[in-house]
Amino acid sequence: MATLQDILQSAQGGKAAENLAERFGISSEQAHAAIQALTPALSVGLERAIQNPGNLSIIVGQLTSNLHLTSYQNAAAAQSEAGVAGGSTILSHVFGDPNVIGQIAQQASRVTGLRPELLVQMLPVVATMLAGGLMNSLKSQGFGNILSQLGSGTTSGAGTHAATGGLAGLLSSIFGGLFGAITGGANASAPSGGQSGLDALRKMLQPGSAVDPQHHAAIGEILNRRA
Repeated sequence: MATLQDILQSAQGGKAAENLAERFGISSEQAHAAIQALTPALSVGLERAIQNPGNLSIIVGQLTSNLHLTSYQNAAAAQSEAGVAGGSTILSHVFGDPNVIGQIAQQASRVTGLRPELLVQMLPVVATMLAGGLMNSLKSQGFGNILSQLGSGTTSGAGTHAATGGLAGLLSSIFGGLFGAITGGANASAPSGGQSGLDALRKMLQPGSAVDPQHHAAIGEILNRRA
């Protein structure tokens, strides 16, 4: 099962770090270090966000955007104004307070030596690539038709509230008790298909084996203060 670092390493034909390096005027090694340093924050943030069914529907709705899939495949798309805006939208859903992003960048700066303001600029680009990579991984596991339904679900219905509710209902039926498994409610003993879907998502949200445990703990402390 691919982790977040696996997904980012495979982005843009395996050249995501090189493309980031060229865009931000740093070495490929520095770009790779930046990806490793930022990934734990996205891992912890996404994992916490999906604990709430409403947030899960929003996150999965984001994954269905072709914008992010294109960012995963193409450096120009990821670094475009639209790509950065899309990545920023994901970050706002995952972290909420913009000050949290600054704190994450400060911590990543400590382990990479890169300027925090540079890491703040890189984070939306990494986020849009990652979202597209998650979608690509889900499709490779046979969730392509489901993602298409989810994508259409976000744009149908009479208004935002109706569309979000429809998406949450669709997710619930697709994963067969997924929300119950997340929240530990009455449906916590989800069917095997639902639990497999949840397990697959959680495994993909793991940052990867190359993450420094102390750095990961520091990121967790930042997000705990927000909670």
